Amino acid sequence: MACKVKKIAIWGLGKHAAKNIIPAINEVEGLKLAGICSRSKNVVKDLADKLNCFGWTDPVDMLNKKDLDIVYLSTPIGLHAEQGKNVLLAGKHLWSEKPFTCDLLQSEELVNLSRNKNLTVAEGFMYRYHKQFKEICNKINTNQLGRIKEVNFKFGFPELESPGFRYDPSLCGGALWDVGCYSISAAVHLFKNESVDVKFVDLKFCESNKVDCDGTVVLEFSGGARVISTWHYGVGYKNEIDVWGENGSLYSDKIFSKVNNYIPELRIRDKFGVETVNKLVSMNQFVEMFNRFLHLIVSENHSEQERKDIIQRAKLMNEIANYNLSKV
Repeated sequence: MACKVKKIAIWGLGKHAAKNIIPAINEVEGLKLAGICSRSKNVVKDLADKLNCFGWTDPVDMLNKKDLDIVYLSTPIGLHAEQGKNVLLAGKHLWSEKPFTCDLLQSEELVNLSRNKNLTVAEGFMYRYHKQFKEICNKINTNQLGRIKEVNFKFGFPELESPGFRYDPSLCGGALWDVGCYSISAAVHLFKNESVDVKFVDLKFCESNKVDCDGTVVLEFSGGARVISTWHYGVGYKNEIDVWGENGSLYSDKIFSKVNNYIPELRIRDKFGVETVNKLVSMNQFVEMFNRFLHLIVSENHSEQERKDIIQRAKLMNEIANYNLSKV
């Protein structure tokens, strides 16, 4: 762990930052919330007073703060590339909400810049750090279900009262980047050392025709597993994984987003359909994520692996986003 407490600022103050990010940072030993940054003067003042930290409406002032170590981007996806570059050029570690950017070249530029400046970059797929996902990876990697034939992901939720950037194409809105990225990233990490082929992509657009609202992707990994991911805006909430192997199967609910006191279950069936239920422990996956990100600062090997993981995910997302264009 780092020798001294690292000071972090949050850039962007939406509901997610207030509900999940800031409370998690305040629970992490080794991190101190130094300040918050947003265009809204009233929001910044009220929250900075409440949190007893700096409040900035001009990001230049934030980035000029000499004893600030890290900036966490909690802004719309389409702003990540420019803002992230400014963070790195200011000599701060760049941690960001998922996805890192919505453009492969921009992600590569940020990753290369971080490497050249010896700074960490990290992408906020919080579910990866929960014991639930780690246990599922372990079941697959240790062959407990036999050779995996198929994995199904489903993730979707009702229309939001305040969708924010989600329906704005200029800010990289749309269900692929907002929701689909979860299951696509999860597939990559379940079969981490395998190559993958994109076999099918179907993105359906909203009535406004500005952004995609539904999607289905079929991936085939070199070990033989087929991954089918489906996501939606404007449906009854669903958030689950179903793994089907030669010697058994596994199902788990709330694989991505979950409340902090949620106790996950792994429902495992043997090859004859006999089911056992493994109850796991509740934990705050955002706290676990920040603990891991903090470790990157003192481990160049792990920091470099995170860079590689970001690019691996970005390449697959880029191929999926441009799939239909490549078929013309």
